Amino acid sequence: MPIHPLGKDWRQSLREDREAFILADELGYVEGLCGEHVTDRAENITSCAMFIATLASATKQIRLGTGTVNMPNAHPAAVAGQLAMLDHLLDGRFIFGISPGGLLSDAEVFGNLGADRAAMFNGLEVRAPFLHRPLAEFAASLSHVHKLRGRSGKHILKALAARYLPPSLVHRKKHGFAVPIGDLLRVRFRERVTDTLLSTTNPAAAWFNRITIETMLAAHLSGRRDYGKRLWALLILFTVAGRRAVVPPLAAYPAAVRLAASHE
Repeated sequence: MPIHPLGKDWRQSLREDREAFILADELGYVEGLCGEHVTDRAENITSCAMFIATLASATKQIRLGTGTVNMPNAHPAAVAGQLAMLDHLLDGRFIFGISPGGLLSDAEVFGNLGADRAAMFNGLEVRAPFLHRPLAEFAASLSHVHKLRGRSGKHILKALAARYLPPSLVHRKKHGFAVPIGDLLRVRFRERVTDTLLSTTNPAAAWFNRITIETMLAAHLSGRRDYGKRLWALLILFTVAGRRAVVPPLAAYPAAVRLAASHE
């Protein structure tokens, strides 16, 4: 959910939110999700479906999703009708996400503050093979001695995986699926990040030390160091700055941007 300073012009907030999604599409992002709140002044998109509809013709590849539609605050039939139309507008690029909503002021406005807002749906994790009924019944029948080895769980599953996967994968710690930003910059966006960050005409170029950026780029593109996150942030900043007809002075930007510029 995009967050904006309190008191900011709502029209400007919505324009910037749209620009962010359109830019993400141009940069090759696969998915973009948008939430909704009716009573939050900082997160001021009140209908994620309506907002996504404004992006249908302005984007080409990115899949757009509701993250999420707060079901207790809407009639299911209205949601179904609106999102069916949105699915057709996006021609298969739509992702539908729902939730009970977590903002208490929204719940109060819609009259369901004291209700069980999670009672209208059941959630299942997307692990289809493990939902196969015979497999679930077999797993439930196993003794704990077959499931645990000391403090290590999922013993049988790991033993099976060890037949096909290297030990480094079988026994590594759990972690999420991160976007391979470093590799993307070295390969897919190599030319773009180089041309953008080394531009002498981009307004943001005056905010940073060019030699530092050149050093970071060389080290990252050669594989000696991983500056993926820093270079990606700079790429976004330079891209947005290059699009604006009038670029505000550095003092007008958030403290994080000013601090980064001063350190460089």
